[in-house]
Amino acid sequence: MAASVRNALRTANKINDALLPQFENLKQRKIGRSAFAVYVDYKAVFVDFFKGARSKPLRTSLGLGLLGFGYVVYLNNPDDDSYNDTLLDNANELLQVGERIRNPSSDVYTQEMLQLFYQGKLRRQSFGLFSLMMQTEFGKDCDLYEKHCYYTKTRWVDLWKYVRDFGILGHWYKLETAMIDYDVNQEDLDGLVDDLTEQNTLSKKIMRYGKYCMDSFLQWGYGLIYSQDPQQSASF
Repeated sequence: MAASVRNALRTANKINDALLPQFENLKQRKIGRSAFAVYVDYKAVFVDFFKGARSKPLRTSLGLGLLGFGYVVYLNNPDDDSYNDTLLDNANELLQVGERIRNPSSDVYTQEMLQLFYQGKLRRQSFGLFSLMMQTEFGKDCDLYEKHCYYTKTRWVDLWKYVRDFGILGHWYKLETAMIDYDVNQEDLDGLVDDLTEQNTLSKKIMRYGKYCMDSFLQWGYGLIYSQDPQQSASF
């Protein structure tokens, strides 16, 4: 690579000397000196990097791996469209589930986010590797004085109260967590378990009573046979 650059500089100098002999050659001109200095600096950086990579391969591999992982995380940083699509998909899935078996926590969180979405009070704040979905006090179309006044704006120490979701690697954490067991109503399930427990207890009582009646009937029948024919009862 260095030889190719040197050949290109020689060719440019020859052309410059042939066409414009009254000027200095390209390497001695101001722009030429600056470009050559940049080339020398980058060359030194790459040479030092390859020397360090050969002397400490494990450290270099770890650094390159972290750099590649950070680049992948940066490329998969979720955007507004992914949040809106996930929110609407969650709402549609909840609508397909009956109200009796619908998870109340999933329904309440999704409906709350839908209301903020339609009011235009959700704003994504990107930090490169991850994003935060923030709740704003005013919608996009609102232009009141309080929205622009410095003294009514939210302070930095209170911003964490307005964080509604955390997104990384193409996923929104709270949106996906809220949909876990979205078709399971725990309160209704607990009531069903109680009903089954009561039915099971009643069935046990009925079985004990039936067994008691059967034992009583057998004792009565055995006593009746014994009173009529003692020899037959003895053989029995």
